[in-house]
Amino acid sequence: VKGDTHGMAQLGGPVISTFSCGDIYAPTLAPHSADVLVVMESGEILRPGFLELLKEGGTILFNLFKALPITAKKEDYPDIEEILKKLKIMNLNVITVDAYGIVEELGDKSGKTSNVLMLGLLSTIAPFDRIPFETWLGALMRISPSESARWMNHKIFIAGRDLKRK
Repeated sequence: VKGDTHGMAQLGGPVISTFSCGDIYAPTLAPHSADVLVVMESGEILRPGFLELLKEGGTILFNLFKALPITAKKEDYPDIEEILKKLKIMNLNVITVDAYGIVEELGDKSGKTSNVLMLGLLSTIAPFDRIPFETWLGALMRISPSESARWMNHKIFIAGRDLKRK
């Protein structure tokens, strides 16, 4: 089941997308029920209610990317290192990834496939690692709009999976 929560997204507000499988009764997550949180932009982790979704012992996949909202001043926006310090104090399992840097090195200068890299990494984290590789890859290939997109998405997805082995 997939769900989305939109909080004035067009005006810089939060968008939280959820993916659940198993015995699911609603598209939204209850507090302390998520196995993994994927943070594509560093400030997302600070949004009200987001971190509270993570269950004890869960994992945060944290993309080292900062996008200053148009309504924020640079000096008021949280520093990534400060955020990571707070997460460490909370004793959370955090995996940091420079997704944009990695996909740029792999040929995606726009960074558009950074989400595919994070998806590849997610596919190696429990309980999502129980979903067969072929299922992940088949779904990704089906939604890739062209042969070149399929080629790039495949390459980036595998690179994301390889991050777990490093």
